[in-house]
Amino acid sequence: IYTIDLSKNVILNKTTVEIATKDLQSDIPLSRIVRDLHVGGGLFDDGISVLLNDYAALFLIFLALSGYYVWYLIKTKRSAKRARKLIKLHSNIFAILAALFLIILAITGVVFNHKNEFRNFMRTTQISYNVLPPIYRSLKEDIWAIDYDGENYRVGNRLGVYKSQDLSNWTKEDSGFAYRMNRLDGKLFVSGMSSTNRFLENDKYTVIPRTPQMFRNVINIDNEIAFLHFKTTQVLLPEYENVTLYSIILAIHDGSFFSTWWFWLYDYAAFTLIVLSLTGTYRWYIKKRSRRAKS
Repeated sequence: IYTIDLSKNVILNKTTVEIATKDLQSDIPLSRIVRDLHVGGGLFDDGISVLLNDYAALFLIFLALSGYYVWYLIKTKRSAKRARKLIKLHSNIFAILAALFLIILAITGVVFNHKNEFRNFMRTTQISYNVLPPIYRSLKEDIWAIDYDGENYRVGNRLGVYKSQDLSNWTKEDSGFAYRMNRLDGKLFVSGMSSTNRFLENDKYTVIPRTPQMFRNVINIDNEIAFLHFKTTQVLLPEYENVTLYSIILAIHDGSFFSTWWFWLYDYAAFTLIVLSLTGTYRWYIKKRSRRAKS
């Protein structure tokens, strides 16, 4: 966290948030861990989870392209020797390691595709802190929102809101993913992600019913509170002259770019990926055991 003197445009202090282990010992809903695993934030700190996802994705591209080429060589009976070399490249410890993370991505991706069907089960099923991955022991890179009221500092992460007066000693003040924190009329509004929206007033958090999830800000319009968010109930045609690359990639990723039924093809691809990963790993294990027996 940086504290800045805006009048002089200088950094006053730079602090690393270190939350005590006892204040991180929270159970979380299954929906949270599934989302974290899929986006590369559910295993290890220091960006390692993202790198593992990238590693698996790059290896999948290699396996897919080389696999197509092997199929072409066999189909056309071109070069059996070259095909065997490529097949050997598919059967090594690096591919087996990638298969583990590819299976995680495939399973969590299918769950995302059917989030409406799984929503209640995912939100009501709690995962014990005792079995959570190592990243939940620190969450040192997991600050989603921050607030300062002139006396207290607050940070929001995937477990809740944490409070400090000196930027050194932090205590948990409220539970539930704190996506954004905004102040209006002396109240602190906390936007939830797969958790309730709430506001803080007089040291007490109160749930805000019937409000949009993951709102980004709050404003006062004609003495009424309005919540700014990115979702819409209308179907809008894309404006291709100003659509962002991120929007296009996201739409391709969830299948909405092509058609409303396209996610079924992604389900098929995920199922196939799981089958190939498991059978490929088993084939590698059998061959490895056979070589040991011969030696």
